Amino acid sequence: MSIEKELKKRILVLDGAMGTMLQAYKFSEEDFRGERFKDYPTPLQGNNDLLSITQPEAIKTIHGKYFEAGADIIETNTFSGTTIAMADYQLEDLVYELNFQSAMIAKEVATEFTLKEPHKPRFVAGSIGPTNRTASMSPDVNDPGYRAVTFNDLRIAYKQQTEALIDGGVDYIVTQMFFDNQKYFQFVEAAKKEGINEPIIPGLKPIAVKRHLQLLPQFFSIDLPESLISAVESCKTNKDVRQVGIEWAIQQSKELLDAGVPVLHYYSMGKSDNIKKIAYAIL
Repeated sequence: MSIEKELKKRILVLDGAMGTMLQAYKFSEEDFRGERFKDYPTPLQGNNDLLSITQPEAIKTIHGKYFEAGADIIETNTFSGTTIAMADYQLEDLVYELNFQSAMIAKEVATEFTLKEPHKPRFVAGSIGPTNRTASMSPDVNDPGYRAVTFNDLRIAYKQQTEALIDGGVDYIVTQMFFDNQKYFQFVEAAKKEGINEPIIPGLKPIAVKRHLQLLPQFFSIDLPESLISAVESCKTNKDVRQVGIEWAIQQSKELLDAGVPVLHYYSMGKSDNIKKIAYAIL
């Protein structure tokens, strides 16, 4: 059963955040390392993607809990699974295995639940995050022309991650948290040129509070369009910010749907009512 066919019959529910669930385990540095990396020369605590290798049962359990709660789709534990992000831990050579293993774990759990409830097939989305580097601005205020990463660096990193996720059995790819449709279209075009034809679904994150202007670039190196920044900064209350975020996401959604994109993902960040308003506006 393809996800496209299933979407014609019912609304599919996406899982929640992996990182939040992992916090409950309170994994130590030793837990992140496991036996395999116990003597690794760099600190590894905080590298959640690595847990697919060192703590696979925890990842499997979290996927299962989301399915038990009613999710139809789970995302792989690979938000930071690129050579660019893994460079912080000197684990660039592990990227293929990390993504492949994460996809295999998620697919195993999805298959298990599908076999138990064949009338409600479960799916796996290969999660691709925005990396922890930005290609549109310099991290050095004294050298505005400098870039910590190039477009070609990103192309190579995303290609490797995407291929590993597909080899691991994901049903489609989801690009997480972006605000510029052109970047999504460029990603899809580049993937097709590399022979990658699996569905690539855009993941939209409506701005909900003004501090997102600092948090999203700071922690995810997400490039926010200047027009969106200006609109949010002019808001006097968070209610006004949410309305700007909703209107921006509605426009994004309509453009994507008009271009033939069959499925959209939304990240509510605790503001599910915002997603409902967007859905009602575009349906």
